Amino acid sequence: MSHDSADGLQWLSDRRAFKGDIDALRAIHPALMSFGTGLHRHGAQQLKQLLN
Repeated sequence: MSHDSADGLQWLSDRRAFKGDIDALRAIHPALMSFGTGLHRHGAQQLKQLLN
């Protein structure tokens, strides 16, 4: 990830830019996962490969 991308993500995170109605989203997409669950199930290995 580029430095600019990391800065942008940090900026969004600091301002809690992503505000969603999780209950409404789960009604539309019942399989919606939290970030932690998605990372555990699918993304951790991909991130390890990317960061190594």
